[in-house]
Amino acid sequence: MTLHTPPEAAQSQSHRHPPLFLFGIAILAGATAPFSQIAMPFLLRREGVPVATIAGISSLALLPFMLMIAWSPLADMVLSRRNWVFFGNFLSAVLLYAAILVPRPAYLSLFAALLFASNAGYSMAFIALQGMMSVAVPDAKRGKSAAWFQAGNLGGFPLLGGAALWLIERMTLAHAAAAIAVMSFLPSLAVLFIAEAPRSVAASRTAFVAMWREIKAVLPKRKTWIGLLILVSPLGAGAAANLFSGLGVDYGASPDTVLWVTGVPGGVIAAVAGAFTGGALSDRLSRRAARLLAGALLIVVAAAMAASPARPTTFAAGALAYQFVVGMLWATFSALALEMSGTEPMTAGVRMALFNSATVAANVYVTSADGLGYRAMGLRGLLGMDAGLALAAAVALMVLLRALREPPAYRG
Repeated sequence: MTLHTPPEAAQSQSHRHPPLFLFGIAILAGATAPFSQIAMPFLLRREGVPVATIAGISSLALLPFMLMIAWSPLADMVLSRRNWVFFGNFLSAVLLYAAILVPRPAYLSLFAALLFASNAGYSMAFIALQGMMSVAVPDAKRGKSAAWFQAGNLGGFPLLGGAALWLIERMTLAHAAAAIAVMSFLPSLAVLFIAEAPRSVAASRTAFVAMWREIKAVLPKRKTWIGLLILVSPLGAGAAANLFSGLGVDYGASPDTVLWVTGVPGGVIAAVAGAFTGGALSDRLSRRAARLLAGALLIVVAAAMAASPARPTTFAAGALAYQFVVGMLWATFSALALEMSGTEPMTAGVRMALFNSATVAANVYVTSADGLGYRAMGLRGLLGMDAGLALAAAVALMVLLRALREPPAYRG
């Protein structure tokens, strides 16, 4: 006998979902990436480490988010996603604690390796949480859920990064490291209030084969590979934000100004406002068009910063505007990725990891390119590289979309 779910029951079920703000709270866990992008550049620059080297360490620290597709099947087949959120965040917090205590710059390679390992551990929690969101949130709420998720993610970056810097400046290193580790783990407890769809978690050859077939079925679709090209392009990288806290010196900005602009409250407000703007656009425009629009704004802001005089006011206004656009970029990314991923529960983590790997790859290689631009021409070289790569990508993508006769459209 075959059981059939009545249409009205299915419709009612599709409208039930966890409170979306819980995803924004849970993603606040994991302080390694915020530490790497905000506290670390300031500290290493103060300790005499060159900007190009800092950019390299920042890229290495982010590398697990590009590579996480390799280990993402574990999040779908071993343990529940809720347990992965707990375990991944705990491992990440312990490794971050160890990294902060490493003497710098004498053991810079060990410091970088621990940051890499900490983000690798956190990436498992990240995959699992996005898998939960992909399954639990209906399509009509993708933009709004992406806004909450990235508001927590990007608002948490300056919040956690600024808090880490504040703690390190005012406490002994051992006490600061312990406080940062606890701060890194606690928000993951929000996942206790998110219901997880039941699924088999037994790893087996059959499960791997089935998962591979799912991915092979998704990749050839035009919607998927065009989306992947958009995500992996420099248009939405927003990579200069990774280095802002180390550039305050070049603008003559005081440490307090740097902390205010890249951390609390300026950086938090800018990123969160950008995330909700990007989320709203993703529910109004096609999600592809929203992503391209945010990328166009990135070009304008980066070019304006490159052409402006290197003054503290330029740093404050430019960095805040840039972080606002980065908030838009990450929210439009999440909405587009959720749309491409669908709601199938067995491989949701792997599919979201694939799209995350693409967009983080862009962030990693553009961060390195920005560092090379700084080495060649200083501030204008860094920001010019950032804007130039994004502009080249925008032109290439628009030519592609025109050739395929796929202009972005409004959502009805």
